[in-house]
Amino acid sequence: AARALRKPVNIADREYFRRALATHAFTLSGVIFGRDSKVYTVAAAQPLLDPAGEALGVLVASVDLNWIGDTLRSAALPENTVVSLVDGSGTILARFPGTGSYLGKKVPDLEFFRSAIADGVSRPAESTDGDGLERFVSYAGVPFKSGDLFLRVAVPSWYVQQAAASSLRQGLTGLALVLAATLLLAWFAAERLVARPIARLTEATERLGSGDLSARTGIERHGGEIGRLASSFDRLAGHLERTRRALRTLSAGNRTLLREQDEPSLLAQMCRVAVEAGRYPLAFVCFALDDEAKTVRVVARHGADDGLLDSLGMTWADTERGRGSVGNAIRGGQPAFVRHIATDPNAAPWRAEILKRGFASVVSLPLKVEGRVIGTYTLFAREADAFDGDELELLDEMAADLSYGVEAIRRRARQLEAERAMERALTHDALSGLPNRGRFLLRVDEALGEALREGSPAAVLVPHLPHLQALYAAPGYDPGNAALRQVARPLPRAGATAALVPHLQMAASGLLLPACRDRLP
Repeated sequence: AARALRKPVNIADREYFRRALATHAFTLSGVIFGRDSKVYTVAAAQPLLDPAGEALGVLVASVDLNWIGDTLRSAALPENTVVSLVDGSGTILARFPGTGSYLGKKVPDLEFFRSAIADGVSRPAESTDGDGLERFVSYAGVPFKSGDLFLRVAVPSWYVQQAAASSLRQGLTGLALVLAATLLLAWFAAERLVARPIARLTEATERLGSGDLSARTGIERHGGEIGRLASSFDRLAGHLERTRRALRTLSAGNRTLLREQDEPSLLAQMCRVAVEAGRYPLAFVCFALDDEAKTVRVVARHGADDGLLDSLGMTWADTERGRGSVGNAIRGGQPAFVRHIATDPNAAPWRAEILKRGFASVVSLPLKVEGRVIGTYTLFAREADAFDGDELELLDEMAADLSYGVEAIRRRARQLEAERAMERALTHDALSGLPNRGRFLLRVDEALGEALREGSPAAVLVPHLPHLQALYAAPGYDPGNAALRQVARPLPRAGATAALVPHLQMAASGLLLPACRDRLP
């Protein structure tokens, strides 16, 4: 019936719709006449509930019963034969020939109908259908989920007079039973083609609403509107599942960025969260080397590797092995992916090894540090067509966060190195590398104070370097500095064994020996 709809239709007054909302249960209508489609249908209504059990709406599907008329016409019924579908109260739900004025009214032989269904016996009786033509009537019950239905067959009396009464009775009863069986067969088809798929769709909807994003209908190959609806539902559920795993990965990655303080540990942990929190089967980070072959080196990995990454032979050169997701992402500076490893020509060099491990798609996200692409953050997925818009956007955000984390760690390392260099410059001589005059005098002061407190001797050894000034004056500063460094080289080793603080200047050297009283003359 849906194909005939040209505008929105309000079914709020339909009994099956109201019953589905009231009972929160699967409901079937009787045979109804579509107000817009103008065809006889049986409608199935399935309420869609939220996790709290409240109805969000009602999914309705209807089966066109016009084929019943075709079946009756092909049955070669006698002229002026009337076949009606009647509910348990005797109300006419459908009639052949289809005359709208009869629908919704009681059967003309209501008392006979009541006695017939009460006795459970199908027997013919004389009746009229309001057109003045005498007919013999017989009833047959039809099992129906939402209530009892009965098939009423009324054959003109003239036809009866042409046959023996006993034969006629058997024929009428048999005809009613055959028609009832036909309707029952149609209902079985409706149950199989409509009710069961709708039940599967409803079950998947409820699982999805309760948070199970792996829910699928399993009926995407079903034909018609229901099949298209199921296929759309499965695509939506897959999209939500992939988006959620990307969100989990991003969230866990942000926590990792706050914890890790060194680069190797950060890269390793970001690969780990992609596998353990995001459920991606394999994640790795690789750096682009600036060598002649434009080598790609894997620096961190986690997941079902099994030697795969070491066998790929990746490069970021514009060659066959450089046109995969990794090479394209490094050269282009944008996310690059292969959504169908089984068919994408860019995956040809590695297809067999990747498919053998059950991976179907891959994405590589560029890592940019100080405006330059240094490598990629790469993830594999087991399903094809992964890494669509929302998932890719979230993962690209995670790669940007990882890039920022690497840049911050490197910046912090340079800052610490600069601070150590500055501190050393304040306390050590740039030429000799020994403690400078300020540190030497401070240590002399400490040692003399200690010696006075303990009553122990202390000494300052001042070696003399004759002609050092002449060396600077004649050959120049380079030979003089070289000579000074040569003299200074053994002094730190002496200080380490004799608790000395060596200090060397161009004019003189002083060695403080705070614990050498036994050696003094």
